[in-house]
Amino acid sequence: LLPCFGYHNIYNALATFCCCHFLGVKTEEIKRGIESFKGIKRRFEFINEINNKLIIHDYAHHPDELKASITAGRELGKKKLITIFQPHTFSRTRDLYDEFLTCFNESDEVWLLPVYPAREKPIKGVSSYRLYLDLKKKGVAAKYFNSFEKCKESIIHQNQDILFEILGAGDIEKLAYSLKEL
Repeated sequence: LLPCFGYHNIYNALATFCCCHFLGVKTEEIKRGIESFKGIKRRFEFINEINNKLIIHDYAHHPDELKASITAGRELGKKKLITIFQPHTFSRTRDLYDEFLTCFNESDEVWLLPVYPAREKPIKGVSSYRLYLDLKKKGVAAKYFNSFEKCKESIIHQNQDILFEILGAGDIEKLAYSLKEL
């Protein structure tokens, strides 16, 4: 039994099995090894489940990674999937802007947080708030939060069967891990 979600993890497990089998590792040993794998920190990482709210954190920050994580989340069968995203760097947000406008299509809602600048200075006209406005223009149910604390409060007050996917490569892990002990 594979303890990780998503087709990409199934493919990784199959590749692992094939390599180990080729190297002569016994099938039972391969099986035990795969079953003992608990995932990687910040990669579709289980954070908490409280009051019908499942919280997953993933380092995804490129539109293709975001789509893969959201698709994996859909497999969990929650009634609603809310993606919480912190764009990583102003230049990436600018360069992949059109892809960011379409990569959340499988989400029921998209909640945006300010861009994590990393090493960069702000770029005029590039912001999470602009992305939020443009997603809303496309009919996406979107919200913008200017702080982790305000976003956390909104998460806590939701009372539905929801998967929250907290996505991004910046310091958004602080938000995710603050929900571990609720």
